[in-house]
Amino acid sequence: MKKTKKFFYKSLSLIFAIFSTSHTIVGQSLLGGTLQFAKNAPLNGISICHCGKKIITQNHEISIPKITYEIPKSSEQSIFYMLIYPKELTASVKQFPNQEEQQNTIEYLKINPKVPYLFYKLTLVQDDITGSDNKQQLSYHWEIAEELLPETGQVPDMAIIITYFPSFIKAIKGGNQLELPTIYIDNSAIDCFGSEENFEDALIELQLSSLNLNALHSPTKRKTKSDSCRLLVMDALT
Repeated sequence: MKKTKKFFYKSLSLIFAIFSTSHTIVGQSLLGGTLQFAKNAPLNGISICHCGKKIITQNHEISIPKITYEIPKSSEQSIFYMLIYPKELTASVKQFPNQEEQQNTIEYLKINPKVPYLFYKLTLVQDDITGSDNKQQLSYHWEIAEELLPETGQVPDMAIIITYFPSFIKAIKGGNQLELPTIYIDNSAIDCFGSEENFEDALIELQLSSLNLNALHSPTKRKTKSDSCRLLVMDALT
């Protein structure tokens, strides 16, 4: 009996050892993002989705109007994708071989490539180390590359999806290891819509597109806990 127990505990220890060496636990943090508007410009409703979740946003109307948000970031992640698209995304259903029944499992989201959009690859790069040996300081910057999606319109699974007008995006720049590059928006240039009425119709369509996209993403469950010294914010993984 003792030999059986001893063998069992050794086997269990070996399993845990194999598991611990083959799987690395990756820590997560929150990475901030900002959409900054022109001074005194109205804040249009903007929907942001990421990794199957509808991201919580905060409107700031004092001084320079802006919208801020946060997404989860693993400690090893350095590449992000960002899509700015004004229409409804469609879902490509996963195809299962040798199954005739109708499937509803989404394989990926896609856009209509004929509709104007902006798609960026954002890479977080560490700068050269500065300072003396005793006081070395790490700093980072973002390499921003505008790219095209494939002809199928397939959107990367990890993309940050922002439902908004690409024609209003004036620049995307800045950021550091704690902040994504800021998106600068000028939503006063409505001449591209032809008339005020056309712009209002486009805003309504944008809002409807946001509702459809949100239906494919679950809301973020956020918990907060505070004491006299600090505020802890935690987003649930499920």
